[in-house]
Amino acid sequence: MKIVRPLLIAALLIAHPSAQAASFDCSKGRSLAEKIICNDPALSRLDDTLGRLYWKARRTVSDRRGFIADSDSKWAWREANCRDAECLGTWYAARIGELEQVIASVRMGASSVDPTMLQCTAAHPGIVIGEQCASVIKQNGSQWNHQTPHGGDWFCGVAMLGRT
Repeated sequence: MKIVRPLLIAALLIAHPSAQAASFDCSKGRSLAEKIICNDPALSRLDDTLGRLYWKARRTVSDRRGFIADSDSKWAWREANCRDAECLGTWYAARIGELEQVIASVRMGASSVDPTMLQCTAAHPGIVIGEQCASVIKQNGSQWNHQTPHGGDWFCGVAMLGRT
């Protein structure tokens, strides 16, 4: 009987939506995006995956400062623009894919990450990307420049971190 009670409590905590793990402390989650993530088990799992990949990539890249600046701008974009689970899910899928590519490129012996990896995150095609990128360019000054993607087949231009 003494074992049953702790197991029951653990099962209830696991089943409770706010008890879902995330890469940040859900009790301190203040933004709308963080609240949505903490209350959605699928998003919480994506956040855990992203957290593990972020730290793995951060440990392996040669330009750690550039990697952190790029990651911070993408996180800031998510915080400012994602207001629902669909946007967050799309953002997580894109960001996880980017980090997997960063890790794979380092494993393959690439000396640096392809600059196309350092883009404004375009998490939802319905959002006006030009305005997002313009605000990032404005915040970061001359280290950002606007480029049209190769072939123009993407749904927006891209602001890329690089030398102007």
